[in-house]
Amino acid sequence: MGLKWLAMAFGLLLFNSSWAESVIRTIGPQSTADGSHAYYTDLLEQVIAVTEQSFGPARLELVEHPGQGRVIRLLAMNLHYDVMWTGTSEQREETLRAIKVPIFLGGLGIRGQLIHQDRLSDFQQVRSLSDLRPFIACQGEHWPDADVLEAAGLRVARVGRFESMLEMLARQRCDYLPLSIVEGQAELDAVAERFPELVFFDQLLLRYPLVMYFFVHKDNTALAERIEQGMQLLAESGVLLQFMQQHPVTQAAFPLSRYQQARVLELDNPLFKDSEVLSAAQFWLSLD
Repeated sequence: MGLKWLAMAFGLLLFNSSWAESVIRTIGPQSTADGSHAYYTDLLEQVIAVTEQSFGPARLELVEHPGQGRVIRLLAMNLHYDVMWTGTSEQREETLRAIKVPIFLGGLGIRGQLIHQDRLSDFQQVRSLSDLRPFIACQGEHWPDADVLEAAGLRVARVGRFESMLEMLARQRCDYLPLSIVEGQAELDAVAERFPELVFFDQLLLRYPLVMYFFVHKDNTALAERIEQGMQLLAESGVLLQFMQQHPVTQAAFPLSRYQQARVLELDNPLFKDSEVLSAAQFWLSLD
């Protein structure tokens, strides 16, 4: 019996000293127009790298993206996906477990406008929310932004897929698509050949507290702890900001001094009141 337990202990020690590689399943690109997908997967790779000593090696596996609403439901049932990224909301934090380090350091809530080039002069004249209210914003059906814009009294057309929003803009069936300064230009670059009439106008900004988190299943404690440890380390060391400044998806937003002359319209977000996250300066970009 003693030899048996000694052999088991040796086997356990050997296993721990040569970690078996784990697989972390996440969402693939929504479409060929998903220009920002690489940012999230590259960031997850960074998280895996800085936590490997504590949690062992892992690799990402991309699973087909059936739409954000369905991914949330499947992850909540612990099916097909281990981690996803999405804008936070009270309902999502009740359904899933949020890793409360903003993926874009709050830049998600600083929004330029994707518009038809023929409407450029119209948007150059916008000085207030009242000026913006006659226009119709395209928004994702499940995007928390849609609720924020509607709460501000703005007109919103909720659309199921990103490509459909681009087609509506090109046909001028809606007037603008607010996209974050850290994603907007990359999203446009990814579809520029198909939609040459669209431009990203970043001298009219909507700003409101909105963050995107990584989310995992409520009971996936090990993965939650791994991602939280990695994201905290990246944010507090300044590496996350450097990553944003250098990544092809987000680098066009920098330097932030380029927005000093932009018109900034402040909106309230009634769905985000997390005082702990809001007060953590290391989690937020500043335009000042």
